[in-house]
Amino acid sequence: MMGKYLLFGAMIACLWLGGCDDEDDDTDDAVDSGVVCAAGTHNQYDVCVPDSELVAIAGGTFDMGVEDGGNNPIHSVTLSAYTIDRYEVTNIKYRACVEIGVCEMPSDVSSYSGRTDYFTSTDWDNFPAIYVTWQQAVDYCVGLGKTLPTEAQWEMAARGTDGGLYPWGDDAPTSSLANWGVPYTGDTTAVGSYPDGDSPFGLADMSGNVREWVNDYFRYSYYETSEDQDPAGPTSGTYRVTRGGSFTTEDDQLQAVARAPYHPMDTYSELGFRCVSSNEGGN
Repeated sequence: MMGKYLLFGAMIACLWLGGCDDEDDDTDDAVDSGVVCAAGTHNQYDVCVPDSELVAIAGGTFDMGVEDGGNNPIHSVTLSAYTIDRYEVTNIKYRACVEIGVCEMPSDVSSYSGRTDYFTSTDWDNFPAIYVTWQQAVDYCVGLGKTLPTEAQWEMAARGTDGGLYPWGDDAPTSSLANWGVPYTGDTTAVGSYPDGDSPFGLADMSGNVREWVNDYFRYSYYETSEDQDPAGPTSGTYRVTRGGSFTTEDDQLQAVARAPYHPMDTYSELGFRCVSSNEGGN
């Protein structure tokens, strides 16, 4: 797997820096598709992605969790600067990763309501990629020099520093703010379909549409012993944390503070992901 990451990293360096010598590198023909992205966009697995889809967060201190929380009691956390994807990773992006040989196919190419060509058809290009394990999500992000967000990075991006219960604030969710269980839409929607529900940083679908894998192992009592500077989660465990709720969930799971454990090998029609990187890194 690491060989694939190195190969893709070499391709990105060629595209951005223009420093590759075709005569000296016999791998160029295998990885250089000739895709050159226009100004204001960048290459992700041969898909040109607008730079605006990356959101820089300056870091800082915020209150993570909620008063009287069970597995999420309130505590102060300070984060370093980072950059996070504005949208959940979409089918077109994940499919490109599969085609270039870095990612594995989802466990199912359909969706919850029976869209049998959900992953393979361009009709659903801008819908979130689903049916991927935690490791498959990691592979996608690492191939781009990124990682999955930590719980703390995800929550700050979802709430901002003002402590709103939801990405849009403290008001109860409505059908104009998120794709969730009321009214029940029955499936995923295109990413960014609910701009009124965007987070203070402008991130879309941090509540609803699909749950999202984050990097941390799940431990019920972790917040009681969590580091206060850039917490990375427990060092071991059985389950990984998911965040954000989905098109199937009620309002309590839409809360930006809600945590849910999922087995990392499991895949679901309502579970996707997004990526994060240090501001010292690239796109």
